[in-house]
Amino acid sequence: MGVARQYSGTAGKVTNCQVTVNCHYAERTLAWPVATRLYLPQEWAADETRRQQAHVPAAIRFQTKAELALALLDEANACGVQHSCVTCDADYGDNPRFLNGLGARGEYYVAAVRASFSVSVG
Repeated sequence: MGVARQYSGTAGKVTNCQVTVNCHYAERTLAWPVATRLYLPQEWAADETRRQQAHVPAAIRFQTKAELALALLDEANACGVQHSCVTCDADYGDNPRFLNGLGARGEYYVAAVRASFSVSVG
């Protein structure tokens, strides 16, 4: 389910794979996964035959990776997972909607960005 030609952070390139979006808690002495979701590419979400063959529940709809990440953060917050800030790689740090979503939630964050990422002040 969800296998498609897409970028894999693990492989560091586009390959035929599944992709998950993960939320981890980390501190100085330990780290553990809080939640994870399988990313369902748009071509999967739109293909009813493929969805039925793979038993994808009807309630599952296409969400971007950033939308999934914000939903996982909301779930962690609802469960009382306390944290000081959110960290993310450039796939999320370069996404203004994701960063705006963090800001709307009052989250402090440290985000990696690519050299081409532009910032406007004011």
